[in-house]
Amino acid sequence: MPSDHELFRQRLIKEAVHEVGHTLNLTHCDDYRCVMASSHAVEWIDLKDSALCDNCHSLAVPRAVISRENKLWSDCHVLNRDRALGNMGARSDVTTALWGKSGGSGG
Repeated sequence: MPSDHELFRQRLIKEAVHEVGHTLNLTHCDDYRCVMASSHAVEWIDLKDSALCDNCHSLAVPRAVISRENKLWSDCHVLNRDRALGNMGARSDVTTALWGKSGGSGG
């Protein structure tokens, strides 16, 4: 099977957003299009969007604000390393998938 870098990139973004959702105590969603839907096979990843559904988004935003206030998201050495190396492309895609184009509350 030939490699498809764009398909792999999209799957990686979806699974990264999914796992970040778990760090915000989100559980699996019944909406198969939501990024928080469970993926029992790789084809299921392709069916879902790279963003949270409205319900999961409404649960995640208050939890993310609390996390930021507790400095769980601040000054991460990985983020600083990626900025220094110019590797922000995939991270930006994950941020956009989670919070939309605005990058979340407070930027």
